[in-house]
Amino acid sequence: MSGRRRLGFVLASAVLYAAAFPPWYLWPLGWIALVPFLHALADLRPRRAVFAGLLWGCAAIWAVAAWVAPAISVYYQQPWWFGVVFCLVGCMILWGSHYAVFAALASWMAPRVAASWRPFVLATLWVACELGRARLVIGEPWMLLGYSLADRPLLIQAADL
Repeated sequence: MSGRRRLGFVLASAVLYAAAFPPWYLWPLGWIALVPFLHALADLRPRRAVFAGLLWGCAAIWAVAAWVAPAISVYYQQPWWFGVVFCLVGCMILWGSHYAVFAALASWMAPRVAASWRPFVLATLWVACELGRARLVIGEPWMLLGYSLADRPLLIQAADL
């Protein structure tokens, strides 16, 4: 797969993921949002997958929270560039780093696991990544994939199982 096409898949996945959350509330997209991202990771080596994961994490948060950089600039009365730089660094640390680890592990494990087990392994890695993001470092549990179903109580009830 060409680099541009892979970049397109990563960014499309981030946009689909973000669209599942407010203000768009297109919750069914949460069920398919990761498909382009996983497709982009399919034949990457772990070192290159790290960059794809970092890009995906930063693009997903910026797609939902583009308002944060101007808010920081206005609220703290800082120049606009400070808000942008602050948010970029925050995205890489709080979001991108976790998804970079996921991408590296997914690209490393995928060829080593039987095709029939691959969806389960990738799902387990994803849940571990989100759990790590919610609990490690400073605990950033904002916009976890399951939250896209927050206004669908019948679908959320499956979490009890």
